[in-house]
Amino acid sequence: ESRDPDQRWVNLQFAVDEDARYRLGAVTVSGTKAVPSDVALRVFGVHEGEPYSIESIRKGLGRVRDLYGALGYWRWSPDIDQRPADSAPGAPPTMNLTLAVDEGKRFLVNRISFIGNTTTHDEVLRRELMVREGGVFSTEALKMGLRRINQLGILAPIEPDSDAIDVTPVAGTDDRVDVAVKVEEQHHNQMSFGAGFSELSGFFGQMSFQTGNFMGRGETVSVAESSTGGLIA
Repeated sequence: ESRDPDQRWVNLQFAVDEDARYRLGAVTVSGTKAVPSDVALRVFGVHEGEPYSIESIRKGLGRVRDLYGALGYWRWSPDIDQRPADSAPGAPPTMNLTLAVDEGKRFLVNRISFIGNTTTHDEVLRRELMVREGGVFSTEALKMGLRRINQLGILAPIEPDSDAIDVTPVAGTDDRVDVAVKVEEQHHNQMSFGAGFSELSGFFGQMSFQTGNFMGRGETVSVAESSTGGLIA
């Protein structure tokens, strides 16, 4: 009972009829040309006789998407056709499943650009990226290249699926994309000083400097210098 006269409590009950759990019947793939259908089916990883699971199908689609992305088919499109199959009396109901694939065209890289690298030279990043202008736009090669750039340690980490990666179709074409990568420079210089006194050597000092991106070329350079003030009588 509510203490507020303007409010009333309402109890809701939902009746759920779960019915029998479906299992997968025939699982097939259609529409494949660049990838053999048996390979696509194996990568899909959903098999006859397994319990019907939306989550398994979703993960399977992700694996096939990665496969086509690695081959340059950036705009491939899947369609799942599922239909109940005839089941023997007393047997679990089954669902036949077909993955229909529209591969689309194979995309090539038109231009690669970097935004935000105020110190690091473009060629330092290009040599790690593993996709090239004029080459196939492989999403898996792009991800691997971004991991290599992250390993340099001179930029803030770049996430492959973040807004830092911008892939844009080139106007007037149907198989070219521009790739822009937004980066953020990190502090990569270290400088240290030290000083002391020794009865043998007198005052002494030491300075060292290290940079992990010398002149923006991704090279590590270290310089150290020490000095003493001579003997004290």
